[in-house]
Amino acid sequence: MKGYAVYSIVKLPLFTVETSDELQFVLSEYPNLVIDSPLLDENIGIDETDDSGSDDETFDQNNKRNKLIGDLGEEIAKAYLLSKRFKIKQVSKEKGKSNAGYDVLANNHLCFEVKTSLSANYEFEISINELRVLNEKRDDYHIFYVMVDVKNKAAKGFIFANPIEEFNIDFENLIKQVSIFRPTSFKGTLREHINLAEPVDLTELLVAVLEKESKYIELFSK
Repeated sequence: MKGYAVYSIVKLPLFTVETSDELQFVLSEYPNLVIDSPLLDENIGIDETDDSGSDDETFDQNNKRNKLIGDLGEEIAKAYLLSKRFKIKQVSKEKGKSNAGYDVLANNHLCFEVKTSLSANYEFEISINELRVLNEKRDDYHIFYVMVDVKNKAAKGFIFANPIEEFNIDFENLIKQVSIFRPTSFKGTLREHINLAEPVDLTELLVAVLEKESKYIELFSK
């Protein structure tokens, strides 16, 4: 006797089946049910590989790498703005300003949200808070997209002013609540809009940042 307990999604036992064949039949008819048995074996298709801790470790490594990529992009963008004689504040590094909705403030009113990528997919993440701020700031808000070519140690950037108007974004519809779920972040893509901004060569600034901050070298080691 196998003793497979079959549950609904609310974890209330419905019935018990005694063989694997019966269990497979039940699951094929009712795929949303949950099974519970200490006797589950290879016939049920359960992967019993022990990888405890590996997911957390990979998650931490990815977070560290993503932060390093983001910090590199900010350093490059900051160096570019300084080269254009802007007076800047790196808001993202200021205590209590993590929810400002942008990374760099130039000349006390121009907001730059820096998005950095190590590939040419022109994609980035943008939070609901960043979208709210860019909708409020309009002409004073810029997306500074930094694309780093790891293989050739080169970089280029694209600056988009007033993304709401530039990309024809229906902000209210975009963030509209659906049922009980609220959007918190979005995937952005510039693939169809990249020609709206002239590319800026950032290679010299990338090299200067790498010479100054050795911690970014690991991004180029693979």
